Amino acid sequence: MTSASQAQVEWPDPRSYDGRPDHPLVALATTEHGVRGKLTTRLRELAAAGDDTAIADAFAAAPNERVRRLLLEALKGAIDDPAPEDAEGLLVRVFAIPLVFVAGGKPGARVVAALPDAAAIGELLRSHGAVGQSENFGLAATLVTATTLESLPPSLLYRWTRSIDNPDAGTRTLPGSDIRVDAGEEQAHLRFLVGAAIAPAQGLSVVESASRIGAWGMPVTRALASQLGQDGLSLLPLPRPPKSLVVAAPSGRFALEETRLHLFVSRVLRQLRASVGEPVAVLSVHAGGEVRIGLSSPFDPSLLQGFRWRLGPFDDLSEVAGSILSLLGDCRILDVRIVPGLQPGCGAQGEAHFVSVHDLGPSAEVRH
Repeated sequence: MTSASQAQVEWPDPRSYDGRPDHPLVALATTEHGVRGKLTTRLRELAAAGDDTAIADAFAAAPNERVRRLLLEALKGAIDDPAPEDAEGLLVRVFAIPLVFVAGGKPGARVVAALPDAAAIGELLRSHGAVGQSENFGLAATLVTATTLESLPPSLLYRWTRSIDNPDAGTRTLPGSDIRVDAGEEQAHLRFLVGAAIAPAQGLSVVESASRIGAWGMPVTRALASQLGQDGLSLLPLPRPPKSLVVAAPSGRFALEETRLHLFVSRVLRQLRASVGEPVAVLSVHAGGEVRIGLSSPFDPSLLQGFRWRLGPFDDLSEVAGSILSLLGDCRILDVRIVPGLQPGCGAQGEAHFVSVHDLGPSAEVRH
């Protein structure tokens, strides 16, 4: 039998789409070379002209996940890649490093959004080769939320990448947001370190030169924990490779859900294995845009614990399923069941509905 981590899960997409294939930019996205050609050029023209409404309308018109992702990749190229007139010059590379903070301890504790020494983090990145050919490299001193990044209009990002005389003026003004610890057990929180650097238009960006996180991840983790830690608080910062500001928020949200799932599975496995033995994992997709995982005992139907993976608009559903199956495999959960079709979002009383091993019929697919 094919292993759970390798096999593909066939689920309907639980997210809603307007589905206007006649929209001009959507039509370009569905052509064979749209992303690398006319679509990127057209999105660059709209961003340069400040027409953010037209760009937003194209994303709203996407008929499915694939087209949304194609539009996003094309927008990234329109903002970050040099236009013909920029090919021999310099560009400002604006980027964000996703940081998933695993925090626990005394309720009411707060991790402040202002870094005491952002320059020291930047110097660590430079000393470990993460900035490549970039010059005038700098990090903003605030921890920024995904919501803040998602609010940045494409036209603003386009102007930032062409502001050679003042490359980090925009990133320095982004507001930060504290992390509030509201429970004793460990929880995951997402923030971003935003930066800018000047680099040759045809050279490597920070996103490319820092993609090997093994070279700098641990030193940055230690430095962030040292700067932000406090008595009575367990704090583990987990950096991910930097991303263009266009795609940083979806990438960070995916990393957050992976970490939340890891914490959930670790906690529930300890409880179930200590009481009733090995659990059964049941995976299902639900109306409202969620993948849900139910961990339950075949011997006691009352022992059901559920996790909700909240799908973002740009998440690849097959990638999400693969991540979940991979983690369950790493945790040696050998009995995994896949529920076909779209399940309801809520139960009869309006509560989140999780599928237990005791609810399954013969149509559920078994993965070992």
